[in-house]
Amino acid sequence: MPRKTKQPTPQQLARMLVKMAEAWRERKDKFNAFVESVQGHSPHEKAEAWVRYCAQNMEDDGDQEALLYLVSRGHDCTAEINKLVAEWRHAERHRIEAAKKFVHYVMPGKAARISGLSEFELRNFWGPAHDCQGYSIDATMLRTVGWCQIGGFEEWWRRMAKMFREGILRGGVETVPAASYLFNMCRSDYAIKLMKPALERCLEAIEIPTDDPECPWRFLPYPVAGKRRPVELVGNLAFASWVAFANFRLRGRDFNRDLVTGALEELLRHQDENGAWRSWAHDQEPSIEATASAVHALGLGKPLGWERVVDLAAAWLWTVQQKSGCWVEDGCPDPAYLTVLVLDAIELSKGGHKVTFSVPDLLSGGASEPSQAQPGKPKLRFEVGLSFPGEIRGRVAAVAGILSERLGRQNVLYDDYHKAEFARPDLDTYLQSLYHDQTQLIVVFLCSDYKKKEWCGLEWRAIRDLIKRREAHRIMLLRTDEALLPPGMYSIDGYLDIRGLSDRDVAASILTRLNARAGAER
Repeated sequence: MPRKTKQPTPQQLARMLVKMAEAWRERKDKFNAFVESVQGHSPHEKAEAWVRYCAQNMEDDGDQEALLYLVSRGHDCTAEINKLVAEWRHAERHRIEAAKKFVHYVMPGKAARISGLSEFELRNFWGPAHDCQGYSIDATMLRTVGWCQIGGFEEWWRRMAKMFREGILRGGVETVPAASYLFNMCRSDYAIKLMKPALERCLEAIEIPTDDPECPWRFLPYPVAGKRRPVELVGNLAFASWVAFANFRLRGRDFNRDLVTGALEELLRHQDENGAWRSWAHDQEPSIEATASAVHALGLGKPLGWERVVDLAAAWLWTVQQKSGCWVEDGCPDPAYLTVLVLDAIELSKGGHKVTFSVPDLLSGGASEPSQAQPGKPKLRFEVGLSFPGEIRGRVAAVAGILSERLGRQNVLYDDYHKAEFARPDLDTYLQSLYHDQTQLIVVFLCSDYKKKEWCGLEWRAIRDLIKRREAHRIMLLRTDEALLPPGMYSIDGYLDIRGLSDRDVAASILTRLNARAGAER
């Protein structure tokens, strides 16, 4: 007989409830203090700050989206990852011990191995905190594994893939939920590597029309009690986005052209004037999740006029951002999921590739370099680094501010953006390593004071070594006066005279050079 557990007394229950209420108030007060601290920041800075707060204060498995987002943008999250792995190990041991007791009682002699047990016999050590996470939490786990490079749990993921494949082959799919699950899985490079054949089979299944003979995203509305069922088909715009995105991610340039073209045209036809999309064409209110999903599909497919369309969508998404910096919507998995989805959509709307999945190259048929670091080609932390003397800080600060609006502060090496990090005794060698080893494009503001400054001299040593190593393409020279050039530079070296340029023009020139370099690498 199973052992009976001792039930807590009413007094013990009362004390437990008091402790829970105190913990809830502490979390609420901490979060309110955080919200107040980010007021006055730019929308993007608030969003990034919220993601950092969420990653450092995770309350359920869905919050791992915040952690993997930070890793995808080049943040060092070693401490958070180590803590997460420890929590996974603890949860895994708890599940396995419970399974051993259950299996021994029901089926004596059967070994409690992960691959040999069903989810009924051995529950996953992760799971949705509520019903809305049901179609996203598995993808969140695999996205976390891929980005945070977490090993040792492979048997769980293989069981997940096996059960997903068997579910499709044996029981078929429920079209709309399967499309949502597939979309989330296709945002995971690791999931595609792990279970691509099963995902492709799922895509084939949802591409089969249900109510419309040609378009799988058009359905007869659900009947309402007491009313006749309408006969007019209604488009599920989120579904159209999901099926197009899955095509791009799984099939590359061999995507189903007729179907995907129709899906993208459906999205272009049904965008609201404010730039948003609704989940269903007949919905009363626009949807944040449907809008971000549409930008994912259009940003990859790039149909005629896509830039204008996604610019409108990105502008609308900023208008519905919460005061805390995140995005929230009823019926959506959770704020972390939605916030990362929106931030990826905004990056795609700018034609960028710094997202939480690899952007397929639909022209050449291959895939672009994933945002994740690749073997032999490590990902650099900063996109732009600024080297300058303090005498022209005012102008450099203005340029840095404009760059950060586009790239994010964490991707700009400018001292005022990293004050806490730079409060260290070995700053001289540390800065040289950041410029030399962790910056894609170093922008040097040359002027009469540059040669005189000790810190500029330290940075210049790193720059000179890059020239020696034939990596001059990582250096951009700007001149603010007619001062003599620093040692190692000659009159034949090219530079941009910025005396007649506005700060915004200077930032635009830097971004142009950065994009040209990225394009050459691809």
